[in-house]
Amino acid sequence: MNKDSVSLVQLKYATALDNIRNFSRAAEFCHITQPTLSIQLKKLEESLDLVIFDRSKNPLIPTASGEIFLARARRVLREMDQLLEEVDLIKEDIQGEITIGVIPTLAPYLVPAFIGEFAQQFPGLKIRVEELLTLSIIDELKRDRIDVGLLVGPVLNSQVHLQPLFYEEIMVYLNAKHPLMEESEIDVLQLQSEDLWILGEGHCFRDQILNLCTLRNKTNSRSISYESGSLETLKRLVDIEGGFTLLPELSVHAMSPSSRKKIRRIEGVKPLREVSLATARSFNKRRIIDILGAFISESVPKSMLDAGRGKVVEWKS
Repeated sequence: MNKDSVSLVQLKYATALDNIRNFSRAAEFCHITQPTLSIQLKKLEESLDLVIFDRSKNPLIPTASGEIFLARARRVLREMDQLLEEVDLIKEDIQGEITIGVIPTLAPYLVPAFIGEFAQQFPGLKIRVEELLTLSIIDELKRDRIDVGLLVGPVLNSQVHLQPLFYEEIMVYLNAKHPLMEESEIDVLQLQSEDLWILGEGHCFRDQILNLCTLRNKTNSRSISYESGSLETLKRLVDIEGGFTLLPELSVHAMSPSSRKKIRRIEGVKPLREVSLATARSFNKRRIIDILGAFISESVPKSMLDAGRGKVVEWKS
């Protein structure tokens, strides 16, 4: 059997002949000559090592095996027609402009992983990306100022729909001389420390850390008080001033090998943050957004698609 030489055109010819049961009329239907139809059908049968039609009958009829094959061939042709319809819809929808809001703790690590290929595949689409805090994304969605948001859920807002995409593990980043560097994994109780550097107000990741470490009402007596809006700034503070911070998994993947040596996992059930695609309840550009979600899911490690590998940390108190 030479499957590589079987073509969709041959399948169309075979099903047309089955429908009409006459070579000359089937050839006319297919806008080809009768010899061409006969040659293509013979090639198809030789490629499959299968006799599709019983030519001794008048009118000709399929063999028993041929009937099974033709039923499958029709299914393949239907699915191909559906695929081509989808392509036509994609061409129509993937035009114009899409505005994406992304939280700052995701943007530097996630956007470069998918945006180039996404833009290349849909050159007729103008893509605008804005870094916004979670509450700003929700507000901008409700006001139709952005089309879609990439944020961390869950979000309890009846006007916003979330589609979870992947799950980032939350990890600890330590100063090279910190005592916890001696640990292979760190108990969450050990994170209740003045050594912890956190993001500033308004970042959902800050609230996740406070909830994870049960530090919601804890005062800070450190001589330096610095609440950053950047994970990269927090890492630099840890390296220079000491202490530790917590980081989401994608930022760890972007680290150099030497920096990764300062990463420790949290002992027990892995704390996760749920990264979701957010839209207003009634939204346009549905097809664009569905395709965007698929691109993003394919751009992260497959292990991060598994919600069951840990426990999602809420970011609302």
